[in-house]
Amino acid sequence: MSKNSEVEKIVEKMVVRRIRGKDFDQLFRLIAEGFKKENAITGFDARRLQKGARLYRRFSPLFPILNVFRVHFPNILVAVSDGILIGAINLVPHRKHVWSIDSVTVSAAFRGHGVYKRLMTEALNFVSQKGGKRVVQSVWTDNVAPVKVSKQLEFTVFEEDIMLATQFSKAPLVDVNKDAHVREFRSTDKEQVYEIFKSVTPDRLEVYDNVHEDLDISFLGHIADKLAGSHSKRWVIEAQGKTAGYASVKYTSSNEAGKIEHFFVTPSNDSTKLEDALINTIVAFLATRNIGKAIISLDKQRKQTIETFRQADFRPFASSYEMMKTII
Repeated sequence: MSKNSEVEKIVEKMVVRRIRGKDFDQLFRLIAEGFKKENAITGFDARRLQKGARLYRRFSPLFPILNVFRVHFPNILVAVSDGILIGAINLVPHRKHVWSIDSVTVSAAFRGHGVYKRLMTEALNFVSQKGGKRVVQSVWTDNVAPVKVSKQLEFTVFEEDIMLATQFSKAPLVDVNKDAHVREFRSTDKEQVYEIFKSVTPDRLEVYDNVHEDLDISFLGHIADKLAGSHSKRWVIEAQGKTAGYASVKYTSSNEAGKIEHFFVTPSNDSTKLEDALINTIVAFLATRNIGKAIISLDKQRKQTIETFRQADFRPFASSYEMMKTII
């Protein structure tokens, strides 16, 4: 029997189900294998996914209780055949009706045999059963097969992002004009920051069904971040007495890149200066944590902001499609 025939035989017996305790050792190996490219570039994703998987294992005994109270938690579905874990997909709830596909990985030996599509299909069914109405995902544009499968499943591209990274060894000088200053985010800033979101990225706001809740870190979210070894920091920049921008970064350890998750400045004649001040603040903060690398994804339509990051020594390393599917 040829090797290809053996693979097809294993795939025929494949089932997709929720992960179980005995699956985690195989999952960690699969993550390490499947995200070599991403980890080499960002130093972030593979470690984050492994920590997320360990968090899932700790919390999984509580899922029946959480389901009673309609509390949604990240879920990992795995493709298994005869005890062999050949693929996994990680689903993350953002709010009641919106979920994201955080990652999908398939063992190299089983790629090209429909495992990815099966995982995606089962994930959509799972979200539907949980009352989800929309699923979003980010797919690198050079990942031809995942892009093709996603389009077959009627995902549509709502944004194309440019991914940039920088490395640094020391904190830069933060130079802001006298009428502006950067400070930590406070809960009282939420309404103004939300208005900035609306002015800069209205399409993403609509897709994610309002990011207003993202500005409030829930108790469960706080605990989850702590258990996963993840930390975050948030700032606003004020100009002429008003909140003019917002930025947040998530980081784990000195071996990994800090990920700039949000970066928005109200369009104005001073936007470039304010963006530069926020970038310098983020880099300076990461440097104090002995983190020497930062990454960010930006909508390619945000040309001015991308140019500001390039001037701050961030360099493009990849691009991604931001995709969505409405579940009927």
